[in-house]
Amino acid sequence: MDDKKLLTDSLDKFGVDVQVVLDRPNTNFDGAGTLYSLDISGLGLTQIPDLSTFPSLSVIELGFNDITKIEEETFKRNNRMMKINLVGNKLKALPVDLFARQTALQQLGLSRNQIESLPE
Repeated sequence: MDDKKLLTDSLDKFGVDVQVVLDRPNTNFDGAGTLYSLDISGLGLTQIPDLSTFPSLSVIELGFNDITKIEEETFKRNNRMMKINLVGNKLKALPVDLFARQTALQQLGLSRNQIESLPE
C-alpha cells in the first residue's frame, strides 16, 4: 500500500480532510511516493495519529492542536525524525523514553504548552 493511501486511512479516523493536508507545502513525498514530511498542525487533533507506518518520516508538524498526552510509543518506529513541532498544544508532561530512538532529532518545539517538568 502506498503512503498516500496509508495517510488517508490514518487521518480519516480523525475526521481530517486529507486533501487539505496533502495541499500543504510542508507535507511532502519523495520521488518514490514515500512520506517524509507531514503537516497536520491546527486541525484540532486531541491525539497524534499512528505514524508507525511511515518509518521514513523526518519532519512532523503537530503545532496548535489540542493534544494533551503523548504515548511513549508514539515515535518508536520513526527513528529518522529530524524535526518534531508540538508548539501550542496542551501537553503537561512527556513520557521518559519518548525520544529514546530519535538519534537524528535536531529541532523539538514544545513552547506554548503546559509542561510542568521534562524527563532527563
